[in-house]
Amino acid sequence: MLLKPSDLSNAAYDCHIIMETLKGEPVLILKKKTDSPMNWCVIQRFSTCFFATRKEAIDFCEKRGCGIPKPPRGGIKIAKNDSSADRLAAVQTKTHIQTWY
Repeated sequence: MLLKPSDLSNAAYDCHIIMETLKGEPVLILKKKTDSPMNWCVIQRFSTCFFATRKEAIDFCEKRGCGIPKPPRGGIKIAKNDSSADRLAAVQTKTHIQTWY
C-alpha cells in the first residue's frame, strides 16, 4: 500500500510532501497548522529540522540527495475501452500518483 501525505498528517501538522533518500528512506515535509515563525518541518528518521518557507525545506532536502519517489514500475495502465468512465478513472489515478509524490 502506498502512503499519501494526508495519511501522515496529525493534529499539529499537515504532511505536504513525501520524499525519499538515495537509500529509499522516507523524508516528510510538513506544515504546522497554526502560525509560527518556522512553519515548515522536515522529518527524516529521528531528525527534525524547521524552516520558515516551503522552498527552504525542499531545498534542504534536495541538497542532501532527497527526491520525489518515481511512480511504480510499469507506469499507469489506461483501459483499452474508450468509455468516458474508463478515461476518467485513468486521469484520476494519474493525478493521485502525481499529487502525493
